[in-house]
Amino acid sequence: MFIVTMIFLAGMISAVQILLLAYSTMDASETLSNNDLYLLNNLKDVTNQTLTSAENCEEFKTRLKELKTFLADTYGSFEYVTDIDFSVNCDNWNNTPPEDAPVTVSLEIKSGSGGYQTVTREYYRVYRNVGIM
Repeated sequence: MFIVTMIFLAGMISAVQILLLAYSTMDASETLSNNDLYLLNNLKDVTNQTLTSAENCEEFKTRLKELKTFLADTYGSFEYVTDIDFSVNCDNWNNTPPEDAPVTVSLEIKSGSGGYQTVTREYYRVYRNVGIM
């Protein structure tokens, strides 16, 4: 009888734990779904770090391709659709403002469910020795 009672109590504790677990998990989807500005700033920082760490223009182009693939995979898991267009001009690699920038970036983030409820766009220029303008 003692063994039957222990099995019953273990089953009851397990059932209560499973029921309470659903209420104790953190849901970050609501925060991310309303925070496109945070994502844009993060993308700008990552792009700037990629540019300043590149030794030359060709290495930067290679890193941008990897970055674009990584970002599409990462934000895709949060139901974001990112459209990132980089325009790189190697002739302007060491330019500073007000000269033409070596990199211009166009970002578009679509978020929401189904027909994509919000679209956030931003355009900026990145200089290698100065940063984002």
